[in-house]
Amino acid sequence: MSEAKVDIKEAAEILGCTQQFLRVALQQNKFPFGNAIKTSSEYTYYINRGRLMAWMKGEL
Repeated sequence: MSEAKVDIKEAAEILGCTQQFLRVALQQNKFPFGNAIKTSSEYTYYINRGRLMAWMKGEL
């Protein structure tokens, strides 16, 4: 778990949601642990592992 970035699949599994739900939520800025950046016609996602785990513990 030393890697700072988490991919959509792993984050969705941790959160217990679908990958599509997580993508849309990130696009709408609903979570404090990641971002969705629109590049041309698609999105690029960044999820910070430390912030995700802190949010899961109720620390964010």
